[in-house]
Amino acid sequence: MMYLVLMAMLALNISKSILEVFGVINESLENSKFLLEKEANEKLNFYKQRAEENPKKYKEVYDKMLLVSNKSNEVINLIDSYKKELTTNKDGTPKYLDDQGNRDFSVMDANVADEKFFPGGIADLGEAKVLTDAINKYRDLVISVISNQILKDKANQLFDTSPVNIGGAGEVHWLKSKFENYPLSAVFTLMSQMQFDVKSTEVEVFGSIASESFEADIGVNKIIAYTIPVSRDVIVGDDFKAKVTLIGYDTTMVPEVFIYDFDRDGNRISNNQSQVMSKKGITELTIPAKREGKFWWGGVLRLRDKKGEYKTFNFKDYYNVSNPT
Repeated sequence: MMYLVLMAMLALNISKSILEVFGVINESLENSKFLLEKEANEKLNFYKQRAEENPKKYKEVYDKMLLVSNKSNEVINLIDSYKKELTTNKDGTPKYLDDQGNRDFSVMDANVADEKFFPGGIADLGEAKVLTDAINKYRDLVISVISNQILKDKANQLFDTSPVNIGGAGEVHWLKSKFENYPLSAVFTLMSQMQFDVKSTEVEVFGSIASESFEADIGVNKIIAYTIPVSRDVIVGDDFKAKVTLIGYDTTMVPEVFIYDFDRDGNRISNNQSQVMSKKGITELTIPAKREGKFWWGGVLRLRDKKGEYKTFNFKDYYNVSNPT
């Protein structure tokens, strides 16, 4: 990433303009982390509510998510404490601020992090050991709660704390390779990157946990290519458009499909529903076109999972009918 290139440049020349770029990168990372936090909280609250409504089905999923969320916040809060300490005076007032009270990265050129993380130059005696232990525990937890091998490999790579080989210097502590001898602007930004990585991993893990839970309930034994035309009626000079995707279903499970009645605006007009029979996991629907206009159709698909419990999926769409010319 750009900040890694900048850190290499800093070894040759520390200029105000380079330090200011770190401020831009840091702001972007913190804004992105804020959005991820919002997404993670929404997902966690969604499954918390589901767990309260149906503990048998959702409590295990929510408990896993909560465990990951708590560990994510531990790591992020730990890094926040470092960032605050490194940018605060002994009397508790913030430093490195501009005239508007915003953090000024252009004056964060001092190497102030080394003694905190590597006292006497030894990584195992300072906060480097504390942060390394926290990262290791987070990585191990993530790997333990998911079965998605791609995501496991990503977590192993993203939170790798093994020694780093740096040319003639040989192997050095992973955090020394990132922090040691660099100005605070670079160290501060890299810590923001770590926080972003932790939160983005949390969101991905939430998705994996939810997906694995769903797949455990509903199996798939047949996958086919499926075409979805944007429109089957094309005028000369126009383009035919369609989407092609894969769909998976279980031919041994027969869904129950119920069709509702809708008005011209797409509103359901009664509690009436008619069932359409399914065969080998597929339901084919035929609706007579009696008059021209725009018509809404839809309903609910109901399917028993492997535990014998119903899962429901609502659907709704429309079609246009025109008189033949």
